Amino acid sequence: MYLLTRPKPKLMSSVTRFQSAGLDTVGVATFDIEPDPLSINYLAQLGYSISTVYIVTSTFAASIAASAKLIPEHAPVIAVGPSTAKRLELDGFDAEIPASSDSEGVLNLLAAKSTKPARVIIIKGKGGRTEIRDRLLAQGIEVIESNVYRRVPLSGPIITRNLDWHRVDAIIATSLELANSLIDAYQLHVLRTKKWLVVSERIKHHLLLGGLSDINVCNGASDSELINWIKKNWE
Repeated sequence: MYLLTRPKPKLMSSVTRFQSAGLDTVGVATFDIEPDPLSINYLAQLGYSISTVYIVTSTFAASIAASAKLIPEHAPVIAVGPSTAKRLELDGFDAEIPASSDSEGVLNLLAAKSTKPARVIIIKGKGGRTEIRDRLLAQGIEVIESNVYRRVPLSGPIITRNLDWHRVDAIIATSLELANSLIDAYQLHVLRTKKWLVVSERIKHHLLLGGLSDINVCNGASDSELINWIKKNWE
């Protein structure tokens, strides 16, 4: 059986996708998602220059950016992952997708452009990835991070059905925040005996430092990418 950890708004839809694919899955949510009105308002009032590139890091960020009209029409957009790109497509944005759905993929895509952008605006959640910002700043590019949502811890984990740890063979976490929240919610020795699937070498590195050992990497965080990886490698 697989344990899939997702934020509360995505939990049931993701578990349903996994179950429909024939994967016995229990879902666990340890935090909810809330928009950040101050950050949204700041970005909405920010002036746009033609040499600006927008980076959208998640479907949550894409939904908020679309509803609040945070991205100007025809602005160049990079989506971290196909699910984020599909959400942006609903509002008319033809977002580029890096070869790998992680910070390194985004940086490689920017580096391949013939003209270096003067400004990059990263639309994301509070916390999370900082490598894109740090490396672009080191290149002399102006970077604005807009944390348009925040993760709100739940009083206790939401579980889609009874969780029997003895039946759990593998744990799937699509962000470091999700992995760490799960580790905080349950005793580490229980998690140490399971194999893990994460979506970047960065997450794997942090979990290895935290005492986990059997960690695999899927270069994509969407349900379909995770399901395909599992069927190819574990089923």
